[in-house]
Amino acid sequence: MGTKANILSGKSTIYTAPITAGVPVDLPDLDASTGIDTLAWTSWTQVGFTSDAGVEVDYSNEVELVYVCEFAGAIKADKIKEEMKVSWEFFEKILSAYAQAMGLTTTTVAAGAGQSGQTVLSIGGVALAEFSLALQGVNPSGKHRVWHFPIVTPTVNMKDTANKKSNPLAAEFTALADPTTGKLCHVYDVTAAPTS
Repeated sequence: MGTKANILSGKSTIYTAPITAGVPVDLPDLDASTGIDTLAWTSWTQVGFTSDAGVEVDYSNEVELVYVCEFAGAIKADKIKEEMKVSWEFFEKILSAYAQAMGLTTTTVAAGAGQSGQTVLSIGGVALAEFSLALQGVNPSGKHRVWHFPIVTPTVNMKDTANKKSNPLAAEFTALADPTTGKLCHVYDVTAAPTS
């Protein structure tokens, strides 16, 4: 028999941070008035509004089967490649969204005598930015589920349209293997508040 509570719907809140930022799920806290746990997102930045299409996480791998003369069926499977992608559409067309979608960074020019204050996005070059990504949603127990991608980099062509409609800015990011663990992603379900 299935469990209805395990059928989930709802939005994910998207956060980004430098690779050096700590895992946000390490700091769960229970709000005594609502009974809902909240997470500390120090050093993380919420990306803002996204399109109604939501967030898509796609995992794929490539497996090579090993056959021997003695059996007709494969006796072993070797994983030789795996890939994990996260995609969404930005609706807030701030320069930081363009920068993330293209793997770039912005610079700030301070206002001064004869100089306006500016945020500048310079496009071009071969270097791709790498950063951490986290998706915060809800798990079947009504607490947080956090998808933490230690390292991601953008892997889609950025396309922007300016007309009378509100057009989102598409973004896709590929998870890179953590050089210390080899993992692409960690998914945390918060099940209980800390005891103290």
